[in-house]
Amino acid sequence: MDKSPFDELELFRAMANGTTLPTLTADQRAELDAWENRTLTAEEFAARVAAPWSAHELEDFTALVTWFQRRYPTAGDRLRATRQLAAQWARNTPR
Repeated sequence: MDKSPFDELELFRAMANGTTLPTLTADQRAELDAWENRTLTAEEFAARVAAPWSAHELEDFTALVTWFQRRYPTAGDRLRATRQLAAQWARNTPR
């Protein structure tokens, strides 16, 4: 199974530490779009759904959820943060 050209965990860690989202070049954006929009075979999809999390992935996920719930304790806080991040992403996405 191919690996994404971008490290999602590093991105989430950066966001959790208050770092702004990265600005991608047009080539990076195209590469990421191709990766995200490709069609998975039934076998690839089943393998991803069935794959167990490693202890490191579970630890990272738990830490991120804990941080997120502390940082954004209410649904309104979460919605505001989502809207702000979406706007930031839109500003940093080359057209």
